[in-house]
Amino acid sequence: MSATEAAAACAGVGGELPQGLALLTFDEQPGIQLATEGEWLNEVWVNSETVYTVYVLTFDHFFHLRGPTEPHHFRCVTPLVG
Repeated sequence: MSATEAAAACAGVGGELPQGLALLTFDEQPGIQLATEGEWLNEVWVNSETVYTVYVLTFDHFFHLRGPTEPHHFRCVTPLVG
């Protein structure tokens, strides 16, 4: 999914894309593995008033800027209930 599609999917379930450090820490948990090509983060780099890129975090813990229309995996962060 694109970055905006991923953000919309998360919003649809009452959540959001994770921040970089949160996903980096979560990936250290047993049984968790990030997608090789990276997962969308809720962090944007603004190039100009009309151009932006979005960060992804890769399985080897590198942060990369990617075009927002590129397809990447994502996971949502939702509030704990109860």
